[in-house]
Amino acid sequence: MNKLIDNYNDTAILINAVHVAIDRYEKKGNNVGLSTTKNIPQRYRLAILEMDYVFDKNKLIRRYRNESINKIARDYLITTVSTLDAYLEEVYAVLLKKKDPTFTDKQIDKEVRESWRDEKIRKFMVNEANILVRDGKLTTPDMAFDRYQEFRILRHAVVHNDNILSNKHIAQLNDLNSRLPDKYKEIGYTMLESEFIDKNKIILDNKLVFGTRKWAFEFLAFIAVGLEEGNS
Repeated sequence: MNKLIDNYNDTAILINAVHVAIDRYEKKGNNVGLSTTKNIPQRYRLAILEMDYVFDKNKLIRRYRNESINKIARDYLITTVSTLDAYLEEVYAVLLKKKDPTFTDKQIDKEVRESWRDEKIRKFMVNEANILVRDGKLTTPDMAFDRYQEFRILRHAVVHNDNILSNKHIAQLNDLNSRLPDKYKEIGYTMLESEFIDKNKIILDNKLVFGTRKWAFEFLAFIAVGLEEGNS
């Protein structure tokens, strides 16, 4: 949980810094610029063909409003999903050892390395981890991991396909969508119909940050509380 909190807090500070910078530069005169390499110490500068990028006022403000926010949202999505990947791997290792105390560390390491192959970790968590669902809860472990898979698909598209959902990504999201109860579809619960996606392009902005934060904390709480209550 602390890693998720720190990651979001750091991201929120960066978002704030962008808005502070935009406000500052908007109030300055036109004779303003920023070099991205000027303050690099000499020993770290490129020996051959050192590059220097200088942004004037208008380009700098546009850059802050667009590319800077895009990068912040991109990094937050990637880091958040990767943090939850690591958390699930740690839980998986503990539960494997609990299930079979004869498992060696080497065997467990091998299982963890292969845990994402053929959805092994998901199948284990859903079918064998005893995640208790409280009475009145509408979400099931299967539904929780479906939403988790949606964000993993977004991360894959961001990292490997320049923020574009491929036909394979869209087919995967449609398959996850088809498993949702109708009442969730009616309220726009599906990823493909969310404000994070425009046709096949992932929109990297503050809304993606806030949406990822909400999902991540709720997913972690659902899994952590369910595991504690189901295995106590």
